[in-house]
Amino acid sequence: MKRFIHLVLALTLLALLPLTAVNAQEEQKDTVRNTGIQIQNLSESSASVSLRFFNPDGTTLTPQNVVIPSNGSVTLDTFVGTLSIPAGFEGSAVIESDQPIIAITNLSDSVANLNEGYPGIDQPSPIYNIPLVVANNIVGTGVSTSIAVQNAGSTPVSGSIVYSQSSVPQAQGSENRITLQTDNFTNLAPGASITFNNVDNPAAAGGLRYVGSAIAQVTTAGGQIAVSVLQEGNQQMLAFSAFPSGADTVAVPLVIAGNTDTRDYTGIQIQNVANTPAQVTVEFSNNTASAGFGLEPCTGTGNGVMTSRTATIAAGASFTIITFFFGSPSDNNLDANGFDPQFANCRYIGSAIIRGPSGSQLVSIVNQNRGRFSPPANSSSTYEAFIGGTVGSGEARAPLVAGNYFGFVTGIQVQNLSTTASVDVQVSFSPNTATAEQATQSGTSGLCATPATRSVTIPANAAKTFVQLGFGAEDPATNPDGLDGSFNNCTYLGSATVSSSASGARIVSVVNFSSITRPTIDSLTTYNGFNQ
Repeated sequence: MKRFIHLVLALTLLALLPLTAVNAQEEQKDTVRNTGIQIQNLSESSASVSLRFFNPDGTTLTPQNVVIPSNGSVTLDTFVGTLSIPAGFEGSAVIESDQPIIAITNLSDSVANLNEGYPGIDQPSPIYNIPLVVANNIVGTGVSTSIAVQNAGSTPVSGSIVYSQSSVPQAQGSENRITLQTDNFTNLAPGASITFNNVDNPAAAGGLRYVGSAIAQVTTAGGQIAVSVLQEGNQQMLAFSAFPSGADTVAVPLVIAGNTDTRDYTGIQIQNVANTPAQVTVEFSNNTASAGFGLEPCTGTGNGVMTSRTATIAAGASFTIITFFFGSPSDNNLDANGFDPQFANCRYIGSAIIRGPSGSQLVSIVNQNRGRFSPPANSSSTYEAFIGGTVGSGEARAPLVAGNYFGFVTGIQVQNLSTTASVDVQVSFSPNTATAEQATQSGTSGLCATPATRSVTIPANAAKTFVQLGFGAEDPATNPDGLDGSFNNCTYLGSATVSSSASGARIVSVVNFSSITRPTIDSLTTYNGFNQ
């Protein structure tokens, strides 16, 4: 039996499919020059995989077929010529397999040094909710989004994208707030895609600023689409997949403030996709960060207990919380742009739970940015929050994990969603797939042995970090920053399994992949762990 996952932008994407096929839509932007797709076979049998590529008009290229051994993987990349698409290709792809697989597509610009990723969509829908849409947002050189819509069905579809009113004024010194004009798509061919650049929307002409949300919906009976969003500007690239539905509980595994010497922080964007207003509360976990990088830990109301934030979100609208603030820490309310003063000039690592009234419909994305301005640090990424009060399981897989791999390392953040019980969590690693030549090129002493399994107890409503970087004999169980001595001065490339044997355990995870040797470029990508 074959199923489909739709990957709607030409960026880093990950998709888990139980006995699946993966659909990957590749939008070629000016800032995207190379695409790489890594496919991992999760079964004990070899997987026959076919990649079918679609032009924007729905016509197809010659398929590319590969066989992946049991529990093995293959990487196909335009940079080295192993991905069979012509130069300048714009369109979509369907990756089809007779075994369970995970597919990761990396998009990059080797000239501007941009990277980003997003997950695939395994359940196409007639409607998608988009928590964040921006045009001419006044950050650095200006930031705007583009929305890619893929026809995931077998017949042509028509539909529209309807935008909310902007949550911010159209310009400094103005009180007016614009609403982007509705975008329409007509008779989109099966497998084909169309992209709407929000900066080109007539309502944003003249550089008017827009920050809001949107809903994409088909008008064709029985039509199915997949939707992803690319955000570009300020020498950064971010992306996320839209959401077919919401829930009254949303899990956010990783929230940071003042982290590392580049002052990393997060922006949480929450959309109310219901037809009625909703009072929403964001509950932050206790701070697990230690003093470092010239900053003391955020103390909140005392001992790292952070203040929850509450807001009423209008129907179809969105709300922003940013864990960054100029000035001294305080328990004052958010400012007009969503900046939270309790995170001012201090260090925080934790997680959050977003709660709405019973039956409410909320979705959320999380932007990660680096807040250092001089010298500039441009790394940024987006991940999708986990939607629903029953998400999570006792096992999640991280298909791409690295330590000192050409300067790249990963950090795995694991969140315990139990409201009452601690859970024991183990992170185990696959054998090392890096080569001795790669270790030499990475400037380390050699290859890492298969890293030791790490075990940590995570309290209820809390999270723990596991970083594939060490400088001695660190153990994430005792190191407050999650450093791991298994990766001290050696090179590793592989995968990881996050698990808990506790009855009814519900854990979720996200993985950051970034360069620690090139902090001034946008090297950061983030993906969600895949629950089994």
